[in-house]
Amino acid sequence: MSLRLTLSLAILVFVGTLLARFPARAAAALLPSTVVCQQPQGTLWRGSCAHLQTRSLTLSDVAWTVHPAALLRATLSADLNSADPRLSGQGQIELTRGGIMTAHDLQLQLPLQGGLSQIPPGFEGTIEAQIASARLDNGVLAELVGTVRALQLH
Repeated sequence: MSLRLTLSLAILVFVGTLLARFPARAAAALLPSTVVCQQPQGTLWRGSCAHLQTRSLTLSDVAWTVHPAALLRATLSADLNSADPRLSGQGQIELTRGGIMTAHDLQLQLPLQGGLSQIPPGFEGTIEAQIASARLDNGVLAELVGTVRALQLH
């Protein structure tokens, strides 16, 4: 094996190791200014935030697992999990370059009081959603397939 090939392989292994161990703390610094991940732990590929905040939403105990193979299709795909009692759930989210966000197999629970809902005072219960698929095109809902149920509504 030539010296040039050996050096190329060594550099490739080094870069691969850096990417595999890229810390979530460093990745959080690369997020847009409208997204804040507080107390990130883990890696870019499998990590969590104690609090994840966007312009319109704040969740606690959010975890993710990124699917690296999707990056070959220029798509960011990840399994997400929220243990926030105000909006708990899990599912798979995909983001493409064209501004399309697709969600698959979402399971959400949202309490009407003390949750993130905008329900007027006096209502109690839980909203449970099982979304097979949903698609947002540049922030506009284009497709939604699933079931939403109101449980123990008072």
